[in-house]
Amino acid sequence: MPINRRKFIVGTGTFVIAPKAWSQSQVRVVPGAQTVPQVRIGIILVGLSWCPYCKNAAALLYHAMPPLSIPVLIASKDNRAIEPYTEFMSASEHPIANQITRVPTTLFYQPNEDRLVDMIEGFRNPRSYLAKLKSVVGAAVEAGYVS
Repeated sequence: MPINRRKFIVGTGTFVIAPKAWSQSQVRVVPGAQTVPQVRIGIILVGLSWCPYCKNAAALLYHAMPPLSIPVLIASKDNRAIEPYTEFMSASEHPIANQITRVPTTLFYQPNEDRLVDMIEGFRNPRSYLAKLKSVVGAAVEAGYVS
């Protein structure tokens, strides 16, 4: 299934997911979100609030993922929100994000199997990052993780 570029890069709001190990009380919904009955893949962005590359990655995810109903969790290394997101989790409290040392790192998490399916380390520029996102999301679509 090809990805429509306009639909891929335009949108507002998103919601977050949590690994199976988290309780339901730790799953937070971000305003403007749509509820998806079963999350088959989600994104965890590990970064720092002051990092310009992390902010750029967060902005692209903020606008690109809602049309595809892919939830995004922000795991902050400095315990502050990464703009444009206002909701976040401390990376030190996250079982996967606490092991990440390079920021930004974008993790693609499959909650039903409780495993990472892919990752993007760093942020070269918006075009390169978007191309990597499209490649990983395209593979997720082919694998049936994204409808």
